Amino acid sequence: MNISIRTVSGTALVVISRALVGSRESIDAIQRVERELIERPETQVVLNLAAVPQINSTGLGMLIALAQKTVRHGG
Repeated sequence: MNISIRTVSGTALVVISRALVGSRESIDAIQRVERELIERPETQVVLNLAAVPQINSTGLGMLIALAQKTVRHGG
């Protein structure tokens, strides 16, 4: 799994690629991304999932939780 975070026009762009979102590996990686995003100054987050072949129900739940946490932190 490959995840990168960069700033584009004041927005945190998170690119997730080559993984089943919802797998054990992706859950751990997305949790690390959540912690990093909380520390960053950007309040807007864009997820680029173009290279993700599949998202299972666990992965969908993780992405919804990430969106909710972003809103709670002012995003």
